[in-house]
Amino acid sequence: DHAVVRMGLKYVLEMDEGFKVVGELSDGADAIKLIREKKPDVLLLDIYMPGKNGLSVLEDILIAFPEQKVIMLTTSAADNDAYTALELGAKGYLLKDRDAKELPKAIREVAEGGRYVPAEIRDLVKQRLMNPGPTLREQAVLECMVKGLGNEEIGEELGISKNCVKIHVKHLYQKLGVNDRVAAVGAAIRRGFIHLAVLLLACASHGAGEIHTLTRLMDSCGVVTGEVSDVRANGLVSHVSALKPGLFIVTFPDRPYKGGVPVVLNGSEPIPCEGDEINFGGTAVYRGKHVSVKADGYVKTGESAPSYGRAKSVDLRNGLLDYRTVKCEGTVVKVIHDSEGGIEKTILRTSIGKPYVNICVPGFLEDRLYLGRRIKAEGCVFPLFDSTGRARAHEIEVSSRDSVTILDPPAEPLIPDWAYWFAGAALTLAFLASLVAWIRARRRRIALEAVTAERKRMAADLHDTIEQHLACVNLLLGGALNNDRLPERAVKTLARATEVLANAKLEVRDAVLNLRSDEAQTKSPETALRDMARDVSKGGTVKTRVMLRGLPNRLRQGAYQDLMLIAREAVTNAIKHGKAGTVAIVGDPREDGGFVLKVLNDGEKFDAESALGPETGHFGLSGMRERAARNGFGIRMGTFGDWCGVVLEVPATKGKES
Repeated sequence: DHAVVRMGLKYVLEMDEGFKVVGELSDGADAIKLIREKKPDVLLLDIYMPGKNGLSVLEDILIAFPEQKVIMLTTSAADNDAYTALELGAKGYLLKDRDAKELPKAIREVAEGGRYVPAEIRDLVKQRLMNPGPTLREQAVLECMVKGLGNEEIGEELGISKNCVKIHVKHLYQKLGVNDRVAAVGAAIRRGFIHLAVLLLACASHGAGEIHTLTRLMDSCGVVTGEVSDVRANGLVSHVSALKPGLFIVTFPDRPYKGGVPVVLNGSEPIPCEGDEINFGGTAVYRGKHVSVKADGYVKTGESAPSYGRAKSVDLRNGLLDYRTVKCEGTVVKVIHDSEGGIEKTILRTSIGKPYVNICVPGFLEDRLYLGRRIKAEGCVFPLFDSTGRARAHEIEVSSRDSVTILDPPAEPLIPDWAYWFAGAALTLAFLASLVAWIRARRRRIALEAVTAERKRMAADLHDTIEQHLACVNLLLGGALNNDRLPERAVKTLARATEVLANAKLEVRDAVLNLRSDEAQTKSPETALRDMARDVSKGGTVKTRVMLRGLPNRLRQGAYQDLMLIAREAVTNAIKHGKAGTVAIVGDPREDGGFVLKVLNDGEKFDAESALGPETGHFGLSGMRERAARNGFGIRMGTFGDWCGVVLEVPATKGKES
């Protein structure tokens, strides 16, 4: 079997302590010698192998060693293969697509003297018994049909009359249940009367003229890959690849318009030249509708002019031009430079055929010379295979640059070369200038951000200082007013000063606090509150929790500003005076369309009514009340369970803005 399959089988079997793999082979050539040396209890044998067919190897083994126990492990579900293997003496027949656990069971049963034939294989054998295969003479006629011979040619080959051949063909049609030759060969392959080796030999010995018919036949029968050794053929070298070392294409003189066969030399001998007539031999490989040959060598038998088949139209969709040398014309729509295996190449994507077709040229070509030009090319059509072995696309490979001709030479450039250099230099200078300008703008922006941050910090400190001074002055004035010994005129003057001071206090607070909130006018309330919480938690000493739902996207400018000032004042009081470790900002919707905003903290508890004096330090509470009142906000201050803080009730208002 194949090396990968043998490796997998060995791994599966040696995991079972009851088995030991004593030998393996890739084909049946040395099977007798291996059995004589290793004396295996059970032999696993495939049907499709390079060289000799597995059924022929089975017959040789059982003639030399009648007691040898053999299990056929194969992909062939043909009734004739199963029938023939069991008739020759195989003790088991197992398909490779079965569960891996079934193989050890089959080996044990055969080793103990039994047989292992699954139910589906027994059904195949019954089908074979009910529908007998061709006789020896009919088998010979069938093999001649595979080679593409007509009735008269078959008669000459087998030494019988043309009428006898017709009778045998008619009997074959009846036994196989078909009406024509191609269907007969296909049915014969499916039932195991014809194997892949016969088809590959027919392809190699009868020329490329039969390849397309036979490969389509193999594909319809589900045959994907396979190979057979010791194949020889004569042909003409029509193309030598400059991009794939050791590869050349051989066509057959009697059928120059039917494509060719790719041949790869295994050895180090020189590649033949285009036009050489050669006799070559090696291993024929079938892969995804295509036959290629791994050549062991070749002998030059003559020399003639290369025969190029000129196609009327380069239509690559049906695969009839595979490995055929063609002449074509088209317009280059794209130029791609590539390097593969150390070989440089240029891909010209052209408007030849439908869809666009790539032309592969050795070496790198100048883009400006070919892009948009109409060209004529002479090269070989190569199919491009996908992972399943199917040809999904095509490309045309040329031997050299001389095989590509520009039909409309490029016109003289309208712009001289020095203009391109000048334009490039100008663009470079413009780029450098824009880069310098960006760097300067960035530096200015960073400096401005630093100044703004410092201004905010100073505003915060100034706010608290002014509040404390104004509160002290207000207390002093209030105490003086309560003094009965002051003259009435002095009392009136002090009362007027107190009123002016109260107004000044509000104006100073508005001006100072506006410094801290002026950049937030364009933000939504939710975004501004989240940014404020983020700024508070940057220091790492206070944690913030933000849970906001139901806040409007916009508020009236005055209401927006007062809301942010109240929230900021509540946070500042919680941190500076309440020594809070966590501040929570919570927003919830109200039934009337408004919302509730809570600024809570886990700091020291306080009484809102008694917190208005200097002994507690909460000098901003009265200011918060005033701002809430002038905007129609409901405000509550104090302790709420384990938390303390401020709760704002913001009602909904009509209009686009809340």
